[in-house]
Amino acid sequence: MERVPEDDLVGRLADTEARLDGLTGALPGIAFRRVMTPDGQISYPWFSNSLFDILGYAPDSMASGQNGCLNAVHWADRDAHRRAVLLSAETLTACPEEFRAVTSSGRVRWLKGGSRPRRAGDGSIVWDGVLIDVTGSREATFRLEMLMDHAADAIIVLDDNTAIDTVNGAASRLFDYRPGQLTGQPFSLLVPGADLGGGLVGGGPREMLACRRDGTTFPIELSTEAVRHESGRLFIAIGRDITERKSAERRLSFLAYFDPLTRLPNRTAFVDRVNGIGREGAAFGVLSLGIDRFGVINATLGHSAGDQVLIGLGDIVQAALRPGDLLARASGDRFLVLLDGGTSRIDLEEAVARVHTTAQAAINVAGEPLDVSVSVGAAFCPDDGPTPTA
Repeated sequence: MERVPEDDLVGRLADTEARLDGLTGALPGIAFRRVMTPDGQISYPWFSNSLFDILGYAPDSMASGQNGCLNAVHWADRDAHRRAVLLSAETLTACPEEFRAVTSSGRVRWLKGGSRPRRAGDGSIVWDGVLIDVTGSREATFRLEMLMDHAADAIIVLDDNTAIDTVNGAASRLFDYRPGQLTGQPFSLLVPGADLGGGLVGGGPREMLACRRDGTTFPIELSTEAVRHESGRLFIAIGRDITERKSAERRLSFLAYFDPLTRLPNRTAFVDRVNGIGREGAAFGVLSLGIDRFGVINATLGHSAGDQVLIGLGDIVQAALRPGDLLARASGDRFLVLLDGGTSRIDLEEAVARVHTTAQAAINVAGEPLDVSVSVGAAFCPDDGPTPTA
């Protein structure tokens, strides 16, 4: 065998080291070697020069503690990283490397990579690995997670097949699922009527019916947009529970056409009904009822007693009317009755007598009977007026 001069060996070694430095310098991260001796001592004999660019330490200045963890590793990640290293040594499988590192200036960087172990001739275990600086992506992910978790609205990310990919905390609470339970589930589990291929995407918020985990439903305002990326698209659905808003809308609608005390139609509803019959040209009758001495009842017994009289009288008069007749509270102690279309004057006179007789009754007020009576006026359209409101 030809003997290679020592000077040539040194030159070749220097050339190899230069090539290695050039290769590792081109890597977007830190190359390293870790060694664990047979007695369990862990050391890091080599780092690439990019260590200084990323963490601010010279390769020969990196130190490790007694447990073998690098001092630069964030204290909160040291135990988990050591467990991963020991497991890799025991099984001789690849070691996942992911931890926070503290730079020489005190800032925190996220490093992620891997290393592969091999057993050396002396029984030591040697890892060669690479750590990539992923601080930018981790910070972006953290900001996104913070935005998602602090958003008041439910945010649901769907994949191209409309399966649920990610939900924020508000969505988990709204639909009553634990984190992770919804991943991979169809969007229709939450919003049964949602058809992303049927025009739901874009176009602003839609009111739909959503379903909780226990099967109960509630109204939701849902906005859905498609977001395209290199490998396909995602759907972003943003929803909010509008139960209280719908309840308020129903309340306002009720107050627009009904009296909140007696829950009878109010004057507006009565006039609308009268105008409708007038446009049809049908004859109809109207009764006007007033409670006798109602002011005295309010003054002597109090407004609470007066309210009970109004409610009781409404029930009594309603029982004396035909199914198609309309009883409304116009204002104060004034009630109006619209007799069903096709009414004749004879029907009007019979209704006056029936209501007047029925309304002379005793109403229970604070546990005591109170005798009340009403005065009744009547009009017949078109004989008593050319228009419904005349």
